[in-house]
Amino acid sequence: MATTSEHVGFGYHQDGVEIIVDKDTFRTGRKAPVMIVTPASDRYVLFTVEGADLHDYELVHVPGTVKLVEVAVGEQHVPNIWLSAAMVQGGAILTDMEEVTVPATEHFLEVAVEADGEVYGPGEQGMLTIRTTDVDGKPVSAEVAVGLVDESIYYIQDDLAGDPRPFFFGDRQGHAVGTAGSFDAWPFVRLVVDEKGRLWDERNWKQRQIMSEEEERTKVWMNADLRGDVSGSLFDDQDGAYEGMGEGGGPSFGRGARSRRAGGAMNAPASESLGADSRSELLFLGKSADMEAKGLPGRIVPLYCDIGPTREWGHPQDSTHWRRFPDYAVLPWRYVGENGLHPELVLIDGRFRVACMLATCVSIRSEVEILVDDYGNRPNYHVVEEIMRPIQIVDERMAIFRAEPGIVTAEFLLHHLDVFFRPYH
Repeated sequence: MATTSEHVGFGYHQDGVEIIVDKDTFRTGRKAPVMIVTPASDRYVLFTVEGADLHDYELVHVPGTVKLVEVAVGEQHVPNIWLSAAMVQGGAILTDMEEVTVPATEHFLEVAVEADGEVYGPGEQGMLTIRTTDVDGKPVSAEVAVGLVDESIYYIQDDLAGDPRPFFFGDRQGHAVGTAGSFDAWPFVRLVVDEKGRLWDERNWKQRQIMSEEEERTKVWMNADLRGDVSGSLFDDQDGAYEGMGEGGGPSFGRGARSRRAGGAMNAPASESLGADSRSELLFLGKSADMEAKGLPGRIVPLYCDIGPTREWGHPQDSTHWRRFPDYAVLPWRYVGENGLHPELVLIDGRFRVACMLATCVSIRSEVEILVDDYGNRPNYHVVEEIMRPIQIVDERMAIFRAEPGIVTAEFLLHHLDVFFRPYH
């Protein structure tokens, strides 16, 4: 495969930006060809040469999907550098990096020894010719030390002096340059409206143009008539109520809500409900306007937890946006704190359930009830029983906990921080 700096594409496409080099070692004084590949045409890529310092940077315009750039390799790049590319697409920063070795060949000498004979007897004299050349094979004046040793000794022990090159040039330079942007701290999403007036995350629109069966159940649940003090069981109807909320949902909070523990029915509607989800399209199925139109009390506050593109059941497609994963559990509590709210009831469903439980226990200021769906048959959730045990399991499925402030110790939280990055926990 051959390309030039003017090449615009050859049919190769991938999900993110990519750096391709034809080898992993380059000499100083030469130019290293580096190919930058983008997922779409007409993109701008921040290309940098990094190491212990930022050696060089360039904003590269890629008219097609491929651009060839050349890096002038110099002494400052010895013994290694990192080639980095970053671009913005779909509300996220796409990055790729390749490490390249730059050996200090300009400082190395080639030493060759030639004898005027192959075999010498005891007391005989011989002539040795020593040649020292640089990396290009040119003669170089040098001082050398010559020793005559019985070769069999080296079967017992290596030369104590060893090769001097690793001593002077063997350490790799550390990578002290990082790339970050506002997308890491403040997630953004572009919403599009379909023919039915529903809002979708643009990144998922091409993958899902028809509402899934799970979302249809959610729509049915949000349109259900829940008027009255006891309008239906929260747990008994397996095809409605809580199951209809969908598996992608995160923590949902109710302020002013009360629950009847024996039967699990809601005997008073929440005056304010806060719902979080990793898929924006689900959140807008239950807007406060819908509640008002049906004469239902209270309001719904949807919060979009942007953990990157998601697939079925709200799972992140990959770990590209892993830095955002903790927002899934933390974002609702950030809203609660900023608005002076406090829930009495927390329903946890969907992804990162253990993380949502820990975030709840750390954030509450008074006692709350926590409902965790699918708890009974998923042992990986049971790690929380080291600090609290469910007071009831309904239909061998949903667990009811009563949590008090201070129940999570710092030691327990530090030991289980990994659950904030594991969607299946």
